[in-house]
Amino acid sequence: MGSGSRRFFTTSEVARRLGVTPPTVIKWVEEGELAAHRTPGGHRRIAATDLAEFAARCGYETRGQELPSPQAKDGLTRVLIIDREQDFAEMVVEFLQYKGTFRVAHATSALMAGYHIGTLRPEVILYDVDFTEVDISALIGLHQTGRVLLVTSLRSRDLSALQASIGAAHVVEKPVKLDRLLQIIQGE
Repeated sequence: MGSGSRRFFTTSEVARRLGVTPPTVIKWVEEGELAAHRTPGGHRRIAATDLAEFAARCGYETRGQELPSPQAKDGLTRVLIIDREQDFAEMVVEFLQYKGTFRVAHATSALMAGYHIGTLRPEVILYDVDFTEVDISALIGLHQTGRVLLVTSLRSRDLSALQASIGAAHVVEKPVKLDRLLQIIQGE
């Protein structure tokens, strides 16, 4: 494997590329700012695509070899489900992963939702409006691209004002028909 095809970097290599110290990189990883995994020996490794995305998001110039485009990550549609109903979320996650063209995350708190918005950079957010502990308006400020789909189990609730205020693309009622949800996520 030549140097032009490196897929993972050590924290020291990332530090050199960004012009910072290795402890700074380790801090970013520990705080969830920069995605990394650990090797069986306990060392941190940062994927080239995650480094490229982080550098682009935070305005860092990278030194050394060309990094992949942050948008060319894996070709999967990134979906975030913000819902406290574990059964519903697991059903949707499994269905979308079965379809094979999605990367899906599930958040059960505002903190988790913010983390996933920053790291996953979802193209679609499924937000359960009945989950009042998470302020979707605040999260929309973090979410620069993509579409928001409102999900509710309360059929009588008028969501037009909320839908208009955050620019939500659709309101989806539970129980959800998975094939129809798939069509909506795909923009059909």
